[in-house]
Amino acid sequence: MHVVELQQLADRPLPTGAGSERRTRPARDHGTSQAGGMAEVYRAHDIGLDWKVSMKQSLQTLRIAFVLSLALSAALFAQTKIPDWCRTLPRPEYATLQRVQIGDPWYEVYKVAPAIYAIYEPHQFEETISYLIVGDKQALLFDTGMGISDLRKVTAALTRLPIVVLNSHTHNDHVGDNWQFETIYGMDTEFTRKNAQGSREDAQAELAPDQICGQLPKRFDPKTYATPPWKITAYKHDGDRIDLGGRWLEVIATPGHTPDAISLFDRANSLLFSGDTYYPGPIWLYRPETNLEAYGASIRRLAALTPQIKTVLGAHNVPIAPPSVLSRLVTAFEAVRAGKVPATQASGDNVLYRVDDISFLMRRAEAKR
Repeated sequence: MHVVELQQLADRPLPTGAGSERRTRPARDHGTSQAGGMAEVYRAHDIGLDWKVSMKQSLQTLRIAFVLSLALSAALFAQTKIPDWCRTLPRPEYATLQRVQIGDPWYEVYKVAPAIYAIYEPHQFEETISYLIVGDKQALLFDTGMGISDLRKVTAALTRLPIVVLNSHTHNDHVGDNWQFETIYGMDTEFTRKNAQGSREDAQAELAPDQICGQLPKRFDPKTYATPPWKITAYKHDGDRIDLGGRWLEVIATPGHTPDAISLFDRANSLLFSGDTYYPGPIWLYRPETNLEAYGASIRRLAALTPQIKTVLGAHNVPIAPPSVLSRLVTAFEAVRAGKVPATQASGDNVLYRVDDISFLMRRAEAKR
């Protein structure tokens, strides 16, 4: 029954008949039989009043429930409004990877190689991927993601070894949880030192309505979200080697995307961690700190390592790619720089260049030599 129908029912006069007739009798009637009749009148009267009160209370309850239902529906609609990029998830490539179950729904963790875990954040537009690389004596965390949930708790569930942090570069989506760790290596650049002071503006931009897919963590406060500052405990340079115990990682400086961009090479296991120098998806080369000449030199350097590489592990979207992608990356970039690839308008002064499955997001005025 609808609310309107209940209102009409509650407002109707009491039903006619014996009860209503007795109520109209004069109160001054005398006699034992009349007293019994009057008792029946008042009982009927009370029953009628109780019926109307009950109906009105039920109606009020329904009204409140109806309003709450509308409010809840509106809230759920706002929360479940799905951005276009979110509709493509999950990415099919993940179906072939070994999922590691953890207790935090913000992350998905995949074992992509022996003692190597890809920590994926699918609920934010960047789809950032950090890597926990475990040796016999210590582990290295290559990037710390957005800082939206508790990465330290996730890594603690994956290894009990001491963890050192080294960032592929220091954009906010890769350093969000640096502050949680005691040992943090950094590249010896002014860009790194400046970003280690933390920031708020870039972090807040990551929470725009079209940037979130699903629910934020329960204890996360969007209003206070920022990238906290962190302390660099040691500087690293191109060619440095890091001993994890039974596993060595080589630092390869790959500036271009940022001045402090690096890749890590696990030579013994033929694994290249490419950071934002390569990942499947539009590669961002439009920021003020981007240097296209340096980027071109960096990707040529990585492509030269192709015969020694089995897997390329990028920092966004999907964690694995074949080594052949590196030479194709060089070819595509050089074609763009030579003016051989048409541009598609993106946003503002930025344009997108696409060559098969490789694409670059650049500033229009700087794309060509």
